[in-house]
Amino acid sequence: MLLKKLKIYNYKKFEDFSLDFDNNFSIMIGNNGAGKSTLLEAIHLALTGTVNGKPIFYELSPYIFNGKIVNQFIEEVKVDNKITPPETKIELYFSESEDSDLNELIGIENSENINLPGFVFSIKFNEHYREEYQQYIENGNFIHIPTEYYMVEWKSFAGVAITTRSIPIKSHLIDSTTTSLAASSQKYIMKIISDVLDEKQKANLSVLYRSYKEKFGEDPNIASINDVLNEKKNLMLDDTRNLSISLDVTQKATWESAIAAFLDNIPFDYIGKGEQNVIKTTLSIGNRKPNRNLILIEEPESHLSFSNMRILLDKIISECSDQQLLITTHSSFVLNKMAMENVILLGENRSGKLKQLPKDTRDYFQKLPNYDTLRFILSKKVILVEGPADDLIIQKAYFHKYNKLPLDDGIDVISVNGLSFKRFIDIAKLLNINTVVVTDNDHDYEKNINNKYRDYIGGTIKFCFSTNNELNTLEPQVLKCDAGNYDKLKIILGKLDKSEDELLEFMLKNKTDWALKVFLNSEIQLNYPEYINDAIQ
Repeated sequence: MLLKKLKIYNYKKFEDFSLDFDNNFSIMIGNNGAGKSTLLEAIHLALTGTVNGKPIFYELSPYIFNGKIVNQFIEEVKVDNKITPPETKIELYFSESEDSDLNELIGIENSENINLPGFVFSIKFNEHYREEYQQYIENGNFIHIPTEYYMVEWKSFAGVAITTRSIPIKSHLIDSTTTSLAASSQKYIMKIISDVLDEKQKANLSVLYRSYKEKFGEDPNIASINDVLNEKKNLMLDDTRNLSISLDVTQKATWESAIAAFLDNIPFDYIGKGEQNVIKTTLSIGNRKPNRNLILIEEPESHLSFSNMRILLDKIISECSDQQLLITTHSSFVLNKMAMENVILLGENRSGKLKQLPKDTRDYFQKLPNYDTLRFILSKKVILVEGPADDLIIQKAYFHKYNKLPLDDGIDVISVNGLSFKRFIDIAKLLNINTVVVTDNDHDYEKNINNKYRDYIGGTIKFCFSTNNELNTLEPQVLKCDAGNYDKLKIILGKLDKSEDELLEFMLKNKTDWALKVFLNSEIQLNYPEYINDAIQ
């Protein structure tokens, strides 16, 4: 069984949203506010009926609805106060399967009218409260949807009312970025542990826990405490009744709420956040129960060092072959390591699936996952350069012209190995990223640039280079593009006794050092090569 499609209507930032899932695991990326967390939350809500660890019925608020739809309704109700308030819908479509548990979900009662297993989760107006609602509307101005008059409903694509218990696919949401105030990490990990145990093991724990609770009340020390309490029973309204303390032995007092998890004899709440993250994640993905096969992970890199993040990702990859996994991340390493064909980009102005990248480019980043691909993908405009010296000189030239750095204008200067240009340009071409490529001509601009990048020139991609093959790289370009630069560079670099050739040799051997001195110098302004000026236009 596989979640194949998600459709969200009128839930938080999503007005009308649809997303297809093609693989057993997907990595979702996007800028802050793109809706990554909300997307995971919506899936988990539809499958479990809970949000923030609580039943949705108790968490209903006007803020679950999309702002645009709410404003539109408020304007319409001023004209016609009989219209029904808007509803929230989350549709989950599953792949066809021989699993008999899915048969009851098959039907065409969905927004696409296709015959597949699935269900619709709705937060909708309850007609039972129509009279009260009309009175509320007629009382005048209001700015929020009255969720007091709403109900929650699940219906299969067969049009039959169902509950979360009858949904064969279950989910587990692991949010490594926050710790819920409503439920401690101890309760959270105990819930995961409960999911891992089989029914016999849980029954044995319940019996054992009940026996210990009963013994507690029989202890002589507890009996003497209860005698003291009974001396105060005259303070109660009915002084014939006895006041005592004991442990709750009712069904609601379960072992999960009382037994604690320990790591090396340290309570789970008191170990590091990184270790908590790893344990929660690995226990969840290691659970092989057939009714628990959709794992939702929010930023697995949170609280983890680079080495531990790498170990955790290896575990996730190796252990999740038979479970569906959805991950959100802000880490380029996670994006690259988990394979780019699984990456889904979310954003209002730019979205898509990176599986459309050439296979050799996807493989390149997976084998060399340290490249900052996520930074590149999420940038509004990028200047790609070949190394730190180019980066510093581009930024200095930009500051010289505009009295501010490129990033102040939303332009990201990213240094990558020249051999990696094509890989990043593949991404730029697919996602229409406004990209300027600043590159050396390496003594033959026709061969090394025009011919090499023939299929990429144009559109949102601009190449800036020198057509002077004698000046093959940045250092001779800066030194010789203007007659006055030689004397200026001697002063900036503290090499007053160097000839032009000797100064060039120094710059070539100390690429970052000379560029950094130019960048930090605020008194002497160089003139910059034409292709550098072209790049910062």
